[in-house]
Amino acid sequence: MLRKIGFQYAERIDPFDGGPHFIARTVDLKLVQSLERADVVAVDQVADTSPRGIIAAEHDRPPRFLACAARYRLEGGHVGIAKEVQSALAVAPGEAVWVQPSP
Repeated sequence: MLRKIGFQYAERIDPFDGGPHFIARTVDLKLVQSLERADVVAVDQVADTSPRGIIAAEHDRPPRFLACAARYRLEGGHVGIAKEVQSALAVAPGEAVWVQPSP
């Protein structure tokens, strides 16, 4: 499973539990590669047929990171998310969020 997303066996075994060590450069991980940064746009509702994924926001004040699963509409560097998702993430239109599509 770890190899599928970009990790490699590190030729080491953990001395405490006997499990293998896996390593990866962050930029080589498929989950990181599929992240998209987009600016929030105001929408009243997102269709039930829209894709679902993880939407995350970083803040310079606590809580510094918020994320939730939600439906979204991604178009050219802009992401439409419902108002309740904006509220949960403490973001407003024009602010940037990270979008991680569900597999």
